[in-house]
Amino acid sequence: MNQITKKMKDHHFKIFEKFGANVQGVDWGKATDEDKLELRYSKMLELISRANEMNNNPSILDVGCGFGGLYQYALKKGYSFDYTGIDVCENMIDYALKNNENGTFICGDIFEYEPKKNYDFLICNGILTQKLDTNIRKMDEHAKKLINKMWDLSNIGIVFNLMKSQVDFMVDHLYYKSPLEVMGYCMTLTDKFIIDSSYPLYEYSVYLYKN
Repeated sequence: MNQITKKMKDHHFKIFEKFGANVQGVDWGKATDEDKLELRYSKMLELISRANEMNNNPSILDVGCGFGGLYQYALKKGYSFDYTGIDVCENMIDYALKNNENGTFICGDIFEYEPKKNYDFLICNGILTQKLDTNIRKMDEHAKKLINKMWDLSNIGIVFNLMKSQVDFMVDHLYYKSPLEVMGYCMTLTDKFIIDSSYPLYEYSVYLYKN
């Protein structure tokens, strides 16, 4: 496990122990921000609907799945897919295993994960919006490594989100990135991508698709 992943694991383990399975427990806002949590889930799941794969029972790998919130939201909204979630935080995975009858949950590091076959879609919600005390250069390298790993494991496409750089102020522990820089990097992987910053949060979602 690399140093950045270890920092993220330690941070989120403590946060989840303190707040539990809610928006605060994944460090995405205040107790009153549950609607923002569901908005993020909906933007992540647009990866599937944009590809017109809603009725084909695609396979999903949710990178940094936490306590399984996205999976629970997807079931509530009527999505049907073969779901796997992976996270480095043991306490979150323990909760997910105890509170979800279906779905597969793995406690592990995505950089060390070598599945027997690729997944149709990979989702990464919130992992690249934080940097904690990591410097920008190292975080840039980490982000590219994660995006490449997800891309390599996908059959159809991937989605991740980042903090907008066009803001009035920045918080030290968050990871802000210009959409223009991200677009340039995306084009080294594919010419089939969408950058969506239309929703009312200080972030944007990036969708990359294969043929």
